[in-house]
Amino acid sequence: MKYEQAKPLIEKLKVIAVLYYASSMLPMKIYEALDEYLPDMDEGCRERGCIAVDNFKEKNHGSV
Repeated sequence: MKYEQAKPLIEKLKVIAVLYYASSMLPMKIYEALDEYLPDMDEGCRERGCIAVDNFKEKNHGSV
């Protein structure tokens, strides 16, 4: 992911950090933002920390 693609998420995380920095709700707010901007990340990836989601369709090279 390039910076320009991540910029909306980064901006939202900055606002969350300012608003909730001393709150016990900070982790949940960060989780909600990640869930909003990276919806394809499943629970297993969240636990392991992998965000490699392949949204590309398989190419058909003429095989049936």
